[in-house]
Formats: sequence, structure tokens, C-alpha cells
Amino acid sequence: PNSDNPFESADCQENIGSFDPNDKQGFPKGYGDQHLVKANTDIEYLIRFQNTGTDTAFSIVVLDTLSQYLDAASVRAGTASHPYNFAVLDGKVLRFQFDNVMLPDSNINENASHGFVKFTVSQKPDNPDGTRIENRAAIFFDFNDPVLTNTTFHTIGDHFILVSTDEGPDNAAAIHVYPNPASGEALFEMPLRALSGTFVLSNNIGQRVRSEQFSGGRYRFSRGLLPAGMYFYEISNVDGQRFTGKIILK
Repeated sequence: PNSDNPFESADCQENIGSFDPNDKQGFPKGYGDQHLVKANTDIEYLIRFQNTGTDTAFSIVVLDTLSQYLDAASVRAGTASHPYNFAVLDGKVLRFQFDNVMLPDSNINENASHGFVKFTVSQKPDNPDGTRIENRAAIFFDFNDPVLTNTTFHTIGDHFILVSTDEGPDNAAAIHVYPNPASGEALFEMPLRALSGTFVLSNNIGQRVRSEQFSGGRYRFSRGLLPAGMYFYEISNVDGQRFTGKIILK
């Protein structure tokens, strides 16, 4: 948390393994491999950099060209490791300029060779589902060629389905559920090709909200009008096997 001192700010970052010291991350990360977020959700970006050269960096400039699906007028420049000047160029290019930063190279002082800057931006109103918002930054150390970060992305979507499965019955493999997360539908596939079975869904207070028969060893779940929340499923087949787990509808 930030302190009461308006000239101080704290930054907490996820502890991860090895990484490119010049990278970019977006928050929220989003759901699943597509990094799904709802339309109109603000995104916070973190740009990290490190002087891995052979001499002190006197000036560092970070340029970030915003996606056409983001609103440049909404940008709020945030916390950084060092003082900087901020400007918006050509209506969409963000410039973070660190003058006289005196960032030592990693060979001399590894801990002090790192830096970062954050900013938050709003989406343009009501981006349609499936919109992919990509973003990356270019980092200039003095007069050297730019270092390009990775491209971070989010996909606009709603009604996400997150599924977890409990262990299957004795001597039986667990069921397979995909895609996971899904948007609107999920396919439950039994380990044995039973001729038929029953799918029962209950809400978090134990009320049954769905009960359907299926055949062929597969059941395709469609969310329909179910509201967001946590649900519990139970699948039983004609062989007497029973599978359980939970579904979180976003």
C-alpha cells in the first residue's frame, strides 16, 4: 500500500522465475490463455527495464504506442522507480522520459540496474467481444537502438466458464473438460464411452438449477441464462460411475 506521504509510493510485484529484464505486463491478467476481460475494464500496464550494457545509462526514454482500442485521453501515469517526465505524442504515443537517471549497468550494481514505470488506461467504450488489445513498449538507453518488450494482450469477452474436476471414482480416470475456460459452453467427456448419463448442476446453496440426460459419453454444457456465480456439478453414468466438480460462471 502507498504511504500517507504524497511523495512516496510503494510497488508490489509478483515473485516469478527467470524473465527478460525488459518486459511488459498487463493487469488484470485476464482469464485463460486468451486473457479474457470484460469490455470497459481499465487496464494497468507495468513496463520493466534493466541496464545490461557496459556503462551507466544517463537517459532512458520509454515509448508506448497505444492500441486503437484504448483511450489515450484517459491515461493516468503512475508509479515509477525513478522521477520522469510524461507526455502524449501524436495523440497515441506515450513517452516516459527519465533524465539524468544515472542507472548503473548490471555488471557494476545488479540490484540498482533495474527500473520500472506503470500507467493505467481505459478502453474505448464498448469494445465488441473478440477484440484483441495488444501493447508493447520500446526502451531507449541513451543513444542506443531501442529494446522492444514482449507484446502483452487481452481479449474482450464475457460469460467465462472456469471448471475444476474432483478425482474420479476408484480405478477410473477423471473426466476431461474443454475448452477451459470457455465462453458460454463447455464439453464434458467421460473416460468410458457410456451409452447415457445424467448431468446435475446445483448453485452454491444446494438448489438444483439444471438436470439433463446425455448420451454417447459426452455432455455439452450451455450456460444459457444462468447468472454469474459458483455452481457444483455431478455426472453419473449407466456404469454407476459418479464425477463431481465445480463451475464458476463469470
